[in-house]
Parts: sequence; structure tokens; C-alpha cells
Amino acid sequence: MTTKLIATLMTLPLVLTAAIWVKLNAAPAAKAKTYHVVFEMTEPEPVKWAGTIKNVDHLIEALGAENVDVEVVMHGPGIAAVTKDQGASFASDFERLRKEGVFLAACHNSLEGKHIPLSSVQASFTVVPSGVAEVVKKQHDGWQYLKAAW
Repeated sequence: MTTKLIATLMTLPLVLTAAIWVKLNAAPAAKAKTYHVVFEMTEPEPVKWAGTIKNVDHLIEALGAENVDVEVVMHGPGIAAVTKDQGASFASDFERLRKEGVFLAACHNSLEGKHIPLSSVQASFTVVPSGVAEVVKKQHDGWQYLKAAW
């Protein structure tokens, strides 16, 4: 019994040293973002799309890109903004937002309902099955909801 106790006491400093080394040399955990905001855009007017883009920009500027996750969900009549033709004048803004980390969602149900082919959707957008469900899931996960209308 004494030999086991001595062996345990001798290895304890090695185990503690290894644990401390692992802790000190571990990669720092990514800082979780503080704010999570989902914008819902259902308006067909381009002036309202421009207002939404401006609101997203102001939100990111005020809170800091490192502190906020943003998603914009386009559905219903607002789905026109995602198309290469009707939303063409906003394509560069949408691409910039996507590159800044904003998730741009286009509702598949709305695309089908308006007979808009997937090939007409701007590359900046990710098609989700349901815009309404996307908003509900985000709210369920604690995201702040903003109705995007100007």
C-alpha cells in the first residue's frame, strides 16, 4: 500500500503539470456573438429593400460586426428582390452584405408561388425551404426580430 501511495504522489505533479500545459496552450475559444438579429422582408417596393440594406448597415456599424449575427429573410412579395432582374440594382449591396457575414435567405415557397426559377436567384442568396419557418426558427433560438419595412 505504501508503494502505491508513493507512486501516486510522485505522478501527481506530472499529471497536474500536463493539465496546466494543455490549458495554457489550448486555442482560445471563439467569442460568441452577443447579438442575433433576423430581418423579415416581405415588401415588393425597391425603396423598402434599400431601407433594409441601410438598416442592416447601421446595425452592424453600431454594434460591430464581431458582435452581431444578421440574417435577412426575403419571402412573399419581397422575394422579387432576390431575382437577377428585379433586384439587379441591389446585387452589389447584397453581395457586399454576404461578404460581411450577413446570411441572405430566399424562400423556396415564395419562389415557387411566383413561378420564379432557381436560376433567377442572385448568387448572394441561399434558398431556404420556407421563409416563415426560417424566421420562426431564428426567433425560437432567441434571435431578435425586425420587420423590414420603411
